[in-house]
Amino acid sequence: MTRLAHLCVLFACAAGHQLAVAQPLVDPTKPPADPGVAAVAGLPAGPRLHSVIIAPGRRLAVIDGQTVTVGARLGEATVVQISESEVVLKRGDEVERLTMFSGIEKRPRRPGGKS
Repeated sequence: MTRLAHLCVLFACAAGHQLAVAQPLVDPTKPPADPGVAAVAGLPAGPRLHSVIIAPGRRLAVIDGQTVTVGARLGEATVVQISESEVVLKRGDEVERLTMFSGIEKRPRRPGGKS
């Protein structure tokens, strides 16, 4: 490779590095910081369930970026149940269910593979 080719590669790498450094990384799973943004984006108002982790002796849920367990407080509410696809919150006498997949119902599979 000639000296000119080496310089071209060096400048191309430097330019590419500047582009990579200039763009901050954004977490696509992070909920919007502003509740108004969620409303404009068509997302449901209130707390949103992002993920559930169930292991022997451990049940965790991530709600609006905060990891909680059964019995934990989430604002004015208390986490009373964590299942595979749902978290139940209780505020006084009010019960709220947060679901992972709204509109999708889990049913057992019928023998033969047909639903």
